[in-house]
Amino acid sequence: LFKALDQSPSALVERKAFNLEIETVDRIALAASAPAGGARTTVELERDPEGWWIAGSPATPTDPEEMKRLLRTIGTLEAVDWLPEGSFDPKAAGLAEPALVAVVEDRVAKKTVTLSIGAKVPAKKPEPGQPGGARELWYASRAGSTGAFTIPADAVAQLEPRRDRLRSKVYFDMPDHVVRRLELHAPGVR
Repeated sequence: LFKALDQSPSALVERKAFNLEIETVDRIALAASAPAGGARTTVELERDPEGWWIAGSPATPTDPEEMKRLLRTIGTLEAVDWLPEGSFDPKAAGLAEPALVAVVEDRVAKKTVTLSIGAKVPAKKPEPGQPGGARELWYASRAGSTGAFTIPADAVAQLEPRRDRLRSKVYFDMPDHVVRRLELHAPGVR
């Protein structure tokens, strides 16, 4: 018991960014703020018995490999460093107006986790005699919790709302032997 109490506060904080059972997640919304007052980019993903779809009219199937990567990121993303409340400036960390927001919902467990991602953590100069190339980190916070934490840049890249990356690249899902003829028509082309 004393050993557990003798740890730093960051060792006692939940390190999983989302802390959800990824198998029962059925809705993901990814949003990015637009540069210079442009429109915010949002991609909403929903799971049904047939798989994952990009919500919209019409719904678009997702790329299975990209969804595996996204779900793996959501399921395994952990805080690198914990920043207790008062130890950082939310505005300077970009958390007052986050660059990215990921909302992950598990309707079975009736649990929703909102992760806000702010600014890139300023790189520290390596100590003399130490190798350079520090790991690139970003500030992040979970809705409803105090403090913030840092996450790796590769996870931030996976959480970007890029419809072109997430949508399926398969347009005709049927065996070759079934297709007898395929005609493509474009306006003004003969």
